[in-house]
Amino acid sequence: ARGPARREGILVGVSGGAALHAATTVARYPRHRGALFVVVLPDTGERCLSTDLYARPGPPGPWVPAEGRGPGR
Repeated sequence: ARGPARREGILVGVSGGAALHAATTVARYPRHRGALFVVVLPDTGERCLSTDLYARPGPPGPWVPAEGRGPGR
């Protein structure tokens, strides 16, 4: 869940992070090359903001300026 927030600025919870992880794992299979995937993100992650999921600092994503503060900071 922290990866999409860090890389893309998309706040998702545990369910959404799991859905994205599963989709990207399956999309890497050679037989799915060029396929279109639609992933439903079942949560926004706002309930996770007060938990340890976003409490630990992580490296800033590409969309965060070097002097800025990223999610979980």
